[in-house]
Amino acid sequence: MTFHRPLRSALLSFALSALLCGQAAAAGSSGPVAAAAPVDVSVPQILQGTAYRELTATDSATVTLRRATAISGDVVRVGDLFQSTTGKALPQERETVMAAPLVGAPIILDAVRLSDIAKRFGLIWTPGQANESATLTRETTTIGSTEIIAVLRQDLVARGMSEDAEVELTSGLQTATIAAGEMGNIAVVDANFDRRTGRFAALVQTGSGNGDTKKLRLAGRAVDTITVPVLSRALGRKDVIQVEDIQWTRMRSTELRDGTILDPERLIGQTAKRPLRAGDQLMLQDIERTVVVTKGQPVVMELVTPYMRLSANGVALEPGGVGDVVQVRNPQSNKVVSGVVTGAHQVRVTPLGQVASAR
Repeated sequence: MTFHRPLRSALLSFALSALLCGQAAAAGSSGPVAAAAPVDVSVPQILQGTAYRELTATDSATVTLRRATAISGDVVRVGDLFQSTTGKALPQERETVMAAPLVGAPIILDAVRLSDIAKRFGLIWTPGQANESATLTRETTTIGSTEIIAVLRQDLVARGMSEDAEVELTSGLQTATIAAGEMGNIAVVDANFDRRTGRFAALVQTGSGNGDTKKLRLAGRAVDTITVPVLSRALGRKDVIQVEDIQWTRMRSTELRDGTILDPERLIGQTAKRPLRAGDQLMLQDIERTVVVTKGQPVVMELVTPYMRLSANGVALEPGGVGDVVQVRNPQSNKVVSGVVTGAHQVRVTPLGQVASAR
């Protein structure tokens, strides 16, 4: 319970009167009233215990100063400047004192102003020295080109840039220090995009527009990209490329070499001519058909027409992979025919496939 000064004085007088009257009553009960002797009682002795503490209690809290604070929001609060000496939270610590400092522009509060703030919010604070002060700075974060390009890309796509294009900054500040919590407040204020050349110029703003903003003038170009099948693992010479060995990667069209294979079907089942590294572009000269028919190997010759299907044994006279044309000798007739390799030990011939007679 808290008492104002006039009420506290009245209660003090009442307490003294009650004490003196009690003394007089005690004397009257034992006989004739005699001249009362002086009572040697001090006020603190009268007002001891809980009653005294309640009479002298105050709503104000004693606090200490926070000499340096980084502000994370848009305003400075009581708790950013002062903390209770008891370690407990102040009832008024969330109360707003002033606007937060701008990035790179700290606020220094001297002892006079701090005393005024403490008094305004009912706090008890006494400067330890005449030049005591508190420094307030804005908590910051740094955005880089990745965050800037992500926002810029959306705007350029709306202006006609291909969604597969890569955005390259050629000039302008590519990083910026902004207030913490403002990461989502990045916007393209204005931009020009030339579809023919891919060149662009843009004005990007960071911050929430409350005076703590930065504007970045940027220039760059949009570069076309393409997805390319590459190896997911390294292969040795004569290793056969399997489906699981292929993965896709995106690269700039200008980095694509002549002869790069873009159709994965042309890679699967082929054999590496030399050791190949993971992630490399694959060229026609890097691979060859996997040999499924070797020279001197027995094969099955198939003759297929619209009216019949015949098969006979033969001997391959040269190696070949699926799709290769090889020569095969019929050991019974000793004739040589040409056919297309269709699989392991399989060669398909036609009626016109006879090319020579073995001597």
